Amino acid sequence: MNLFLHLCTRVYKKVVIMSKIPFLRSFILFFFLLIVNISKAQDACYLLGTDGEGAKANLASATLTKVSDGVFEGKATFTESNAFYIATKLAATADGWESIKDDVWCEARQGSRVTIGRAHAMYKGYQEGYFFTLRTSGTFKVIVDFNRDLFQVSPDTEPDPEPDPEPDPVYLNEESKGGCYLFCFLGKNEANKSIYNFTQPSATLQPTETDGVYAGNVQFASSAFTITRALTTQDVRLNDDLFYEVMDSLRPYRYSHPKDLVTFNEKEEMVPDKDWMDYVDFWVRDYDPTRTYYVKVDFNTNQMAVCTSQDEDPFMSQMMTSQMMTTPLTCPTST
Repeated sequence: MNLFLHLCTRVYKKVVIMSKIPFLRSFILFFFLLIVNISKAQDACYLLGTDGEGAKANLASATLTKVSDGVFEGKATFTESNAFYIATKLAATADGWESIKDDVWCEARQGSRVTIGRAHAMYKGYQEGYFFTLRTSGTFKVIVDFNRDLFQVSPDTEPDPEPDPEPDPVYLNEESKGGCYLFCFLGKNEANKSIYNFTQPSATLQPTETDGVYAGNVQFASSAFTITRALTTQDVRLNDDLFYEVMDSLRPYRYSHPKDLVTFNEKEEMVPDKDWMDYVDFWVRDYDPTRTYYVKVDFNTNQMAVCTSQDEDPFMSQMMTSQMMTTPLTCPTST
């Protein structure tokens, strides 16, 4: 193939030099580019690493059959420990990823997983660690469509003509919705995202006399924390398969901090979590783990405060100031 392209290039250069007609040059250029694009079409499709033995650049764990231009189909056996890539070329050695880096398709983000029966996006260009993962063992049907940069893993069985609908998984504790929960930071996952035990809050703030305002005492176990209005039914930890699904469900009930650093005894802004992938933790840099702090959250104004004591509550000081300004002054009457 490389020799063919080389010959085409030499022929094109000679013909263009000899030709004095602009239209002919344009036609020749179009014809040449068409030949090059055809030569770059995928002629093979390999899965690397579905066998759980570790993806190797020179070893296909499954080879798919071409069914149309850019579309391949076949069966592949997966183990529970699979971590695989999709490739159109094999390298000469097991670690020769650099030689085929432009012929390998990867995952968009680390830690994600492939769901059976759903189309999954793939991205061209090898990146170490950005592999696909199917947390299920067995033999499945695989379709890869390079035209749309999608692939799908489906059961290798005839579909039930009248299948029973599967209930949607429930990741949120319905009874907990509408409360106010604070969670202390537990660490980072493989995708470098903060993780918390969203089934068990570090502190549950109690409703005050004002609707939408919660307060309570908190002893911080770490300098970073997050605030939600719901609990989850799943405890997502390191390498948990359900991490992304649970986080997507919790996102509408979670709040982020615009600047991360919290100043004691001052009101801080909160913002609803628009995209948990870019979430910013609340951060109390100089906290004392042996001390109990007073935390207040106002969901009406999307503000919160971490106070060294309840007497330092900035919401109360503002309320008292407002009352003093609105209370009419009275002068003593003379007798």
